[in-house]
Amino acid sequence: MNESDKRTEELDESRRFHPLPRAARLAGIDKNPSTLWRWHRKGINGVRLKAFRAGRGLVTTVENIHLFMDELTEADNANCAPLSDSHQVAEAELDRLGI
Repeated sequence: MNESDKRTEELDESRRFHPLPRAARLAGIDKNPSTLWRWHRKGINGVRLKAFRAGRGLVTTVENIHLFMDELTEADNANCAPLSDSHQVAEAELDRLGI
């Protein structure tokens, strides 16, 4: 199997549906299944994990896990308050003093 075939196989695997715990493990996320369920049902900061009902369980893709993490990061960064003027002045003074 050449390198291109391996990448294609990995891409196919990232789009294949898996039960929530397995999709998370494949994405490198080690979380309790109830945490994954909660991410789907309630979300975090308005961001929900995209999952689908399959029989009695929920399934998602590795790609959806990565998108969820990316959206969480974006939401978190958007909620960061900008540095106040006094903070910036203090940092400039510390830089000037070499601290």
